[in-house]
Amino acid sequence: MKKILYSMLFVAGWFGLMSSGCGGSGGGSSSVNTVAPGTSGGVGVNGSTARFAINHDKLYAIHHDTLKVVNIALPENLTIEHEMYIGTGIETMYPFNNFLYIASNNGVYAYSLANPRIPVRQNFVSHVTGCDPVVANSTHMFLTIHGGTNCRGNNINELQIFKLGQNNSATWLKTIPMKNPLGLGLSGNALYVCDRTNELAVFDISQPSATQKVNVIKNIDFVDVIPYNNLLVCGITGGLRYYDISNEMTPIFLSEVKN
Repeated sequence: MKKILYSMLFVAGWFGLMSSGCGGSGGGSSSVNTVAPGTSGGVGVNGSTARFAINHDKLYAIHHDTLKVVNIALPENLTIEHEMYIGTGIETMYPFNNFLYIASNNGVYAYSLANPRIPVRQNFVSHVTGCDPVVANSTHMFLTIHGGTNCRGNNINELQIFKLGQNNSATWLKTIPMKNPLGLGLSGNALYVCDRTNELAVFDISQPSATQKVNVIKNIDFVDVIPYNNLLVCGITGGLRYYDISNEMTPIFLSEVKN
């Protein structure tokens, strides 16, 4: 457990500079990305506001409107293997299984990593203009749109849920109004959403079309979360918080680390 925590802390601090930068009071946050200690390669564990992802021996990083594919098989000899134009207004990136979900200010791109060196675009889901962290599982995609930033000038604050189909086609399923949501994370039937009015909302998504809030942790400014086995790593203003999510709907506070 200590190795996992140290790995997360180190990478959170080092890569926080690459996190989403919408600007204004609602944008930008530290993100966490790690590979399970003791493994060779592996799949990175991302916060939803990150702009990079690890999949085995490849690091995928967003730089302005470009996706860079970096070979990290030999850490002492990193090489950029491929670069490709994605689009303007790219905000965040989230890996799941063999896919990348890349969120822009007006929608989400789904890319297949069947060829890890050259990601292939499968689909694009448009939404109302806004900053949008995104996460996904095998059947559904979840994203937040938040106002109060300099990036788009809207004041829309909501959680959107989409049903995924063949080749990552997506059908809108449900919208839930929120106050000022940012990062989010999935663990089983629980969806954790940082609502930047000093709370973390826990939603039951066992029936996605009937998603409902079942718990709230108040009085902390949460910005992003990572469920990692039975641990919930939370990026907060000024540091990190850790929760036990053995009972995924009821996070239990463990500890806090301040910057």
